[in-house]
Formats: sequence, structure tokens, C-alpha cells
Amino acid sequence: MLDQFEIAGGSVTGYEHVKTGKNNQDAFCWAVSDLAIAAVVTDGCSDSSHSEVGAKIGAKVVAEEIIKEARDYNNSVTALLPDTYPPYPFWNNVRMRVLRKLDNIVNSIGADPKTTLDYFLFTIVGALITPWSGMIFSVGDGITFLNGEIQKLGPFPNNAPPYLGYSLLGKSPDNIRPEWLQFTVHKISDTRYIESILIGSDGLEDLINAAGENIPGKNELVGPISQFWEDDRYFKNPDMIRRKLSLINRTIAKIDWENRNVIREHGVLPDDTTLVVIRRKK
Repeated sequence: MLDQFEIAGGSVTGYEHVKTGKNNQDAFCWAVSDLAIAAVVTDGCSDSSHSEVGAKIGAKVVAEEIIKEARDYNNSVTALLPDTYPPYPFWNNVRMRVLRKLDNIVNSIGADPKTTLDYFLFTIVGALITPWSGMIFSVGDGITFLNGEIQKLGPFPNNAPPYLGYSLLGKSPDNIRPEWLQFTVHKISDTRYIESILIGSDGLEDLINAAGENIPGKNELVGPISQFWEDDRYFKNPDMIRRKLSLINRTIAKIDWENRNVIREHGVLPDDTTLVVIRRKK
């Protein structure tokens, strides 16, 4: 699949998390085979003490299990064609694969509900491209673009998104509907017509809204979200997206000598912000 598409990603800690000493609770991962490209962004629960750990593990597990299911699924050709929407058997199998893997990990470090609550509550937003079709999926909230068209996933009631990890507990909070804990396919397209896909955590909204603002300490605009699938430099240098996000979110200190004061100019991303972008090779 990488003969047709290229992929890049990056993440930055939100300045509100930096102020309170929290780690970046977002993560991203992608996995590739001859049959599929699977990209995943995860966002850990802000109220959990170590959700950044589960988010990193979860992104890798989800991406890899999708690739395995695409390889093993007997009817993968028909299941992932655009006219079979949504491909429920495929995604139910992926869900069970992921939950088994996460359950094994949880049991290996402490078979206690608190382990799940502390480590393994995270949202999922992702993209899957096969030779026949491409789609955007999620368990929880986030922001996606398909060929430049935005779709916001969420917010959920009381700003409480569903976490797949609730399925490990056997019982989810009363305000979480059971269907929210399933993989949901939001958009599907014939692969021939896919030019670009971008997936991101909910912090991406602040990046989109800051397009017309200056990068702290520079006479340069943050710029539109489309730069990430239009600008070649993000695909030539695997660290370039992270560098750009870090510049956008750095804090600059300026000395006002006349008033003997220090002026701090903060970044524009209060929440952790993560994105993965896939585009057709030119």
C-alpha cells in the first residue's frame, strides 16, 4: 500500500498539561501491509492517573490488530468494499482482538478494575485504507478530514466520551450507551478517489481555530490545517509535524525593560494535540 500512499504524524503536549506537570496523554501509531494501511490516534482520559501509558499501548494494539484482521478475514475483499457499509463483521472481529490483547496486558500487571481505570481508558479515532476502500472509524471523539472535508466526532454528553476500556470492566457508566463502545465507521470511500485523510484528537480543534494567529515569537502564521496534507516537507522529514506543533505551542518570554516586567507569550494549543495524515503519492 505504501507504493500508493505516504504517511506522517506528530503530537505535542497541551500547555495546560505542561502547567500542571501532566504528560502528553495522546498517542499515535500506524501499521502497514500489502493489504492495508491502518492509522490510529488515541487520547487518554484526563482524569486517569496514567492514561498516557494505555493510550500508547492502545494505539499500537489497535493498528496492529486491524492489519492482522485484514490479513486473516476470509471475506476481506467483500467486507471492505464501498457497497458493503458498514462492514460490521470485520470491525466486531477487530474489537474482540483488541480487547483480548488489552485484557492479557491488564491481567499481567494486576487483575484489578483500578488498573483499567488508571491506565486503559482512551478514545480511538483511526483510518483504514485497503486496495478496495478506505474508511474513518472511532470509539469516542476526535476530528477527521477525508479529501479536505471535516467531520467532528463528539462531543458526548457531559463531555464524557466512551472508552473501549469500559468493556474490560464488564460495566460502563450509566451515561455511556453500549453501542458507543463498538467501532463505528463514519465515512467510507472507494480507494481510487482518496487523495488525503487526516485524523486527530479533539485538541486538533484549537489548531484549526488558530490558523490566522502568529506562531509565538515569530512573524509567521500557524496556517491552515490543509498544510499537513499539501506540504511535501511533512512527509520528507518524519519529525516535521512534531516540530511544527512544538513551535506553535512553545512559550516565549520577552523582557519589557521600560516597565521591568517579563511578558510571556503562550502557545495556542491548551490541550494535547495529535494528528496522523495519509496522502496519495504524487
